[in-house]
Amino acid sequence: MTTWTEFNEWTQRSAEIIVRGATPPNPNQYRLLLLNNLIVSRTMGRAELVSSELIQEYGYQRAIYTPAASSYNGSKQRVELPTTTLNFSAVGASLQWSAAVLMADSVADNSQQITAINPASNALTIPSHGRSNGDEVAITSIDTLASGIPANTVLYVGVTSADTIQLYSDVARTSQVDVTSAGVGTHYLRLCKGTPVFYANFATQLIGDGATQPIDVQWAFLNAGNANGV
Repeated sequence: MTTWTEFNEWTQRSAEIIVRGATPPNPNQYRLLLLNNLIVSRTMGRAELVSSELIQEYGYQRAIYTPAASSYNGSKQRVELPTTTLNFSAVGASLQWSAAVLMADSVADNSQQITAINPASNALTIPSHGRSNGDEVAITSIDTLASGIPANTVLYVGVTSADTIQLYSDVARTSQVDVTSAGVGTHYLRLCKGTPVFYANFATQLIGDGATQPIDVQWAFLNAGNANGV
């Protein structure tokens, strides 16, 4: 049985929505993310999560989560959304993953390849990046991360041209990240927008080239843990 566990950040956001009237998530922007080489825990933040998400290649895309109406389970004394099956397909190569995370208010794209890093100007080159000032991102490398860029940390975009950006540690963009080396290996910009809702850890899974793997997502309210497999 797969156990889905709620993130602390989502618990806090839910309380703010219910008690203080904060803005609720967009119901059309819940997406399931697949991660690899990370054992997820409920205290993890979005930068650490998306830094381990699969790169958007070989058919991998974040899957939209749109469940049908909920119902009350009297025997378990909880409200349940019906099990929703989401499918992930591999095209051109296999996809390996080991955890799934539901993210609210997310975006469809998840990663962009950085083609050059210039420590002299702190500029990151991403051709036709389409980013906007203040976009929340994290940076990863398949080898050694560029010095000066903190790992597993939400950073903020400052657009310098259609093909280049700089990074800031604050949303007001007053504190620029000082890049001191270009690092080693291909670097990726990871999009961090959203709030992590719940997650499940799995034994390592492999979706073979040309294959599709279904994942059953279950969400229940007002039970111990607040989001558990049925």
